[in-house]
Amino acid sequence: MMIGAGIESRQKLASLVPVELRAALLKWYPFSPGARALYLGGDEQAHVPSLEGHFSVVDFAPEQDCQYDCIFIHDWRGSEKELRSELEELSGLLAPDGVLLLGFRNRLGLKYLVGSVDDAVSEPFSSIRPVGDGTCGLLSRGQVEAVLLASRFASMRFYAVMPDECFAQVVCSDEYVHKAGVRDRVFPYDPYGSPVLVPESDLYDILVHEQLLPRLANFYVVECKLQARQDAGREVQFAALSADRGEENSFATVIYGDGTVLKRNIYARGYPALVSLFENCEALRRTGVRVVDQKLGELGIEMPFIEEEPLLCHLDKQLHCGKEAFLEVFEILRADWMKSSRTVDLDDSEAHELWGAGADALGPVLEHGFIDMIPYNAFWSDGTIVYYDQEFLVPRCPVAYIMFRALRYTYIHLPWAQDVISLQEAQEALGLSQLWDAFMDRENAFVGENRNWDRYQKIYEWADFNREQCEQRVERAIAALESEDADVIENAEPAGEKRYGTGLLMGVFDLFHIGHLRLIKRAKAHCKKLRVGVLSDELVMEYKQKLPVIPLSERMEIIEAIKDVDEVVEIADNPSRLQEWHRRPFDCFFSGNDYEGDPYWEWERSELRKLGSDIQFFPYTEEQSSSKIRSHLK
Repeated sequence: MMIGAGIESRQKLASLVPVELRAALLKWYPFSPGARALYLGGDEQAHVPSLEGHFSVVDFAPEQDCQYDCIFIHDWRGSEKELRSELEELSGLLAPDGVLLLGFRNRLGLKYLVGSVDDAVSEPFSSIRPVGDGTCGLLSRGQVEAVLLASRFASMRFYAVMPDECFAQVVCSDEYVHKAGVRDRVFPYDPYGSPVLVPESDLYDILVHEQLLPRLANFYVVECKLQARQDAGREVQFAALSADRGEENSFATVIYGDGTVLKRNIYARGYPALVSLFENCEALRRTGVRVVDQKLGELGIEMPFIEEEPLLCHLDKQLHCGKEAFLEVFEILRADWMKSSRTVDLDDSEAHELWGAGADALGPVLEHGFIDMIPYNAFWSDGTIVYYDQEFLVPRCPVAYIMFRALRYTYIHLPWAQDVISLQEAQEALGLSQLWDAFMDRENAFVGENRNWDRYQKIYEWADFNREQCEQRVERAIAALESEDADVIENAEPAGEKRYGTGLLMGVFDLFHIGHLRLIKRAKAHCKKLRVGVLSDELVMEYKQKLPVIPLSERMEIIEAIKDVDEVVEIADNPSRLQEWHRRPFDCFFSGNDYEGDPYWEWERSELRKLGSDIQFFPYTEEQSSSKIRSHLK
């Protein structure tokens, strides 16, 4: 999808993401069963089943004689005035103890601030421009808050949805205090090839530290009630969702205000896996390893909220104490792994078949390895480690493989560990150097199956941001600032991400000057191939009643010598853009803005758009022109 394409031509995000991922948006919310719900939105396939699981009837248009127990407005867009009117009407249809859920994209969402585009925001950074009540129908969180405060609703609670409404991975309220960042739980993705300056996930940690995350979320679900809330303590504060694991293994981990945590299956078919997870943790507890207290019920596994420090945070602190303190944590982990299961022997052929290495190289092999006994699923408490969520139990598992997983995911989530101890040095210290490649092959196969790589391959590819391109964009922006070329800053795009295929410039290009050069460079920044039409001597005489100082052949030779020009053609008759398109089609014609607004040019622009082409205007270089040079020479 090309940057700058109109909203109508950009494929909607919901059409690009599988329905089961989109459905996660409501899978964490504690609906109270009721008689009737109202759904207002354009993604019925994803969200109506969630409502139908709690309400007897779901309407898709307001019934004036009904009182609804729940109204869900999905992906709302419009002005503040329109929102005020909508809420006034709908609040009159809501039962006294009912709930209205308002879902909307944030005009100041982090993805828009780093340069992303989607089917709502068509141009990079356009959402921050001061255009009326919003941009493309989007409002900021503050604007929505202002409308709600002036409404009939007695209470409202904002839930930030990350990274967006089509693949909710984390949901958090303003009250939730993050003990760790969300970077290990959320991966943003971009199906539009947006010209981002930095992946938004790079900013998650600082936003959490500065408590800005609730204000800059890309999407919100706002819980609105007519009465003051009666459920103090049981409101959701945080939810982590794994909807990409398939119906049998997708879970929601929900933290409530009363200090309880509920891990539950998202789909009915997932309850057996939840039972298995519970039993794994209990089996681990019986070995003497510390495990978070838990109990299994019909709704899922209930646990207390742990106030202790996440083990990843503890490892981060240990980095400040040096590499020895950092590696010591992994030795404590190793001792727990050895305690978790008795060891067994593998012969060389079995070792190679299962793990790609000889038995001696593998070291101790556990009868059953709890491969999630890694920093990602653990807390640090009084010098010991407390584990939770032990979902996977692998038979005949080398201790070294669990060490590999612990080290690999630590370096993924704490990449700055490289500044203290390189991954290679840590591998050598922990005896993994010769095993790393074999274990990586096995891990990739495991993760691919666990995360349904075959089904969600495109999503994961969209999450792989090209950091080199991001850095190039920043460098281009800095260079443009230094040259005071403000329009290039706004529209700069690196090679390979050009807005247009073939671009066209036409002109006399007499007494070639800096304005000509800047116009050519600006045009080339927007197209893969730049064609330049040079008006013939006779045509210039016909239209301007004067001959060029430089003859056509030399003017064309000068243009051909410019590296940004791919093709030079002579314009011998009728320099109309429309006429030229029929001779040699192009995707966009570029011009200085001295013609912008001219009725004839606007008519040509509208006709070209019917043909799939366009005209784009650039700021006119007023400090220099051929006329000024000619006048100066005189």
